Amino acid sequence: MQSDTGLVEASTAPRYLHVIASARLETGGPIEGVRQRARVLRELGCETELVCLDAPDEVDAEAIGMPVHALGPSRGSYRANGRIVPWLREHAPRFDAVTVHGIWQQHDMAAWRALRRGPVPYFVFPHGMLDP
Repeated sequence: MQSDTGLVEASTAPRYLHVIASARLETGGPIEGVRQRARVLRELGCETELVCLDAPDEVDAEAIGMPVHALGPSRGSYRANGRIVPWLREHAPRFDAVTVHGIWQQHDMAAWRALRRGPVPYFVFPHGMLDP
């Protein structure tokens, strides 16, 4: 619900989860888009969190600007990780929507497996990964 200021009231603030293969800032790419989107959502009064396949010691949650759930370490270039599907099934119902950032790594298939039959809508943002 919006207040007179146009911002969403905290008690009813929409909650968004971002799913990304890597939240390491030095890699650039989709993580910067996630940070900017989350900043705007917070300015509108929304709550945002991020789940990634990095190891906890590889991610700077303070610099990212939102709570980060780092489920790694992951293996190989596909970022294989057995923790993400169970994590998404357990935690996604706390959110109003989920956005999967990027494709071609395990996080996008894991999101599909965990969320396809659930009540939480999810969206895939390929960040140019389908461009010719």
